[in-house]
Amino acid sequence: MKISNLSPTSKLVHKALRVLLAGDGDAGKTTLARLLSNGVCDSECGSTGKAILSCKDEKDTGLSTTPISYLLPYTKDGAPILPCVECEKPQKIISLLDICGPPANYKATIYAMTSTCPDYLVLVINLATGLTETIKEYIGLALALRIPLILALNKADLSTPEDSLDAVKHVNDFLGIRTNKEIEHIDDLVDPHKISAIAEKLEMKSIILVHTYSCFSGEGVAQLHTLLFNLKSTKSAESFGKEPTEVWMQKVSKVKDVGIVVEGLLKQGKIRKGQILQLGPIKGLFYPVCINKIIDNSKSVLGTQGRTDITLHITTSKEDDLNVAELKTKKGLVLVTKPNLKRIASSFDAEIIVLSNSEIKVGSEFKAYTGSISQQAKVETIDGKEQLLQGEKSLVNCTIGKNLAYLQAGELVVFLSGFISCIGVITHVYPKQLLLTLTPVSYTHLTLPTNREVQISVVAVSLKKK
Repeated sequence: MKISNLSPTSKLVHKALRVLLAGDGDAGKTTLARLLSNGVCDSECGSTGKAILSCKDEKDTGLSTTPISYLLPYTKDGAPILPCVECEKPQKIISLLDICGPPANYKATIYAMTSTCPDYLVLVINLATGLTETIKEYIGLALALRIPLILALNKADLSTPEDSLDAVKHVNDFLGIRTNKEIEHIDDLVDPHKISAIAEKLEMKSIILVHTYSCFSGEGVAQLHTLLFNLKSTKSAESFGKEPTEVWMQKVSKVKDVGIVVEGLLKQGKIRKGQILQLGPIKGLFYPVCINKIIDNSKSVLGTQGRTDITLHITTSKEDDLNVAELKTKKGLVLVTKPNLKRIASSFDAEIIVLSNSEIKVGSEFKAYTGSISQQAKVETIDGKEQLLQGEKSLVNCTIGKNLAYLQAGELVVFLSGFISCIGVITHVYPKQLLLTLTPVSYTHLTLPTNREVQISVVAVSLKKK
């Protein structure tokens, strides 16, 4: 969605509030996203969502397979600003990322939950199917990642009142077993002050919100808009600009007559046209690049700050050394002002807990997700043990695959082996001995840090998988 007054070219812009939309393939996520952004109810089964499906597979199945980002602008009174409507400058903007839901995109949802830095997660649940095993895993992961959670129960118009009440009771019973958080409902609330009070509790992560709505009739959508308007970022926008610049690269391509194009997330700090940043790690090396153009909300801007999705046109004197085809397949690349040498690691320690129906052995290999990183990891040692069984906690040491990673102690890490096997916190990273190129003429030698353990509590949830 394009709104002309969202991205002025004369000043820094930011969109601090980020909401992730996830769920099963037939839950109605894309339909909800279109309804929130365009105000158009679903006139027939899936017609609103199908309107934006592009490739043949999407049109044949009726399921989106590509993540789509929306901007939801609101006036100072909390009214949503619809496309092609002349109005005042938006008082608040929400970045809504719709993650594809088919089972084949299960890993994409896990990666999105760790790499997009969402302030809130909206899990769309089809009332007809209820809590599937996949939804249960998403709930558990959201609780472990400490992401405030909203459960949106869709297709209320297709269920009888009795079936809807049974489904809501099932959700409440499941949450009551898995967490001690209070469960709130806004189905019957019309007072915006009461919804605002609930939004404050949600921001403090003290509750889980459950709401029933219908994309066909529009029932319950007004409460969702009021809730979204009253949500606040879990981190102030001003603090982003004070931190060192760090861009998590998600897609790299080479465009004729343009050069190298990078799509990613400005996780923290500021970025301006003409700024010199370091791109890496590529085999332990960082390459200086110049930011030639910044695109935010489909418009060219001079600069931006805060957590926002951006597209960058970059140039480098070392373009011959950058294999764009190889960069397309790498996850975990960053653009930073100055690399933190102690974060370029080949192995790390993590304090983990093993989830249901799983076991961890020395030598086990998993897909590790932490931040924007998605790499194969191998368990080298387990603190005094050969294996861990369901529910057991321990400190483990893992090595990363062929590529070095830009790791951060204190970040949560998820191990995936077909399904979520364990969740933990990185307590220590071990840089590899190497010469790190910062500029064509400057070299800095890396040394191993002292071995210091950081004790961080791990929030974990018992999960089940068929």
